Amino acid sequence: MLFVVGLFCYELVDNSLRVHYSESQVKENIQPLVLGTADISNLSSQDEPYYKDADIFITGEWKPSKYTQIKRVIDIPEYEIEVGSIAKDSWTIGVNKYSLVCEQIKEEEFHTPPYWPRCTLSVNDYVVDDSIRSDIVCEEYDNFVNPIGCKIQVGIILFEDVNLKNSYLFISSTGVGSIYGNLAYEIEGKNIFPLYFDFKDSISKDLLTRGEMALSMVFTDSNKTDFRLISYFYDPSMNSINGIYSEWKVMSSRWLLDKTIISM
Repeated sequence: MLFVVGLFCYELVDNSLRVHYSESQVKENIQPLVLGTADISNLSSQDEPYYKDADIFITGEWKPSKYTQIKRVIDIPEYEIEVGSIAKDSWTIGVNKYSLVCEQIKEEEFHTPPYWPRCTLSVNDYVVDDSIRSDIVCEEYDNFVNPIGCKIQVGIILFEDVNLKNSYLFISSTGVGSIYGNLAYEIEGKNIFPLYFDFKDSISKDLLTRGEMALSMVFTDSNKTDFRLISYFYDPSMNSINGIYSEWKVMSSRWLLDKTIISM
């Protein structure tokens, strides 16, 4: 039997308090670290809401050599589709069985992109989410009449490793267009716990990424005892920065923001 613990956390979240990268946190007497060829003199004042409270400035991708990637055992699964088809799948991972089923592809919507069929994920017959976002991509989708080579990509990521005590599940359950709202869960044995995102001065039940579910998990030490979630976000309005990396650590049923890294 699957027990769900901590759902009350969601009820406590006031959506008006949700912060998505633009609201600042108070930091006193802390100077950001500037690495490599990053030149903070090139920062635009227009981008200040994004970089004001940064911990580190870099150029390029945030991928320290000491970090070790944690495997995605479910990695945004993809299925070939056509009108009338239903994407289904299942995985047995450890003591748990994960089952996925998506809406039947409707012709009237299939020919009018963008089209995001909803999918349902169950763990051991318990429905975790019945409105998971999916995206349809086709090789030829220009006239919307006879699209070919179409696939459905479902917004689910599951991280697992022998060095991790628990597994970590992420679901894209909200968002429009290139914005993805990602929900988080921690799986301990057959129990599943929702995790919220703690920005230190506000709390959100989801985390926004843009363009994709831009999430990864890493071990930060060679002994693989310490781990972090890394998220990436960018906004087309940014002038002098290429995006924001955030590192999160698990603490007291939440992902707590640990550091913010600005890529220039």
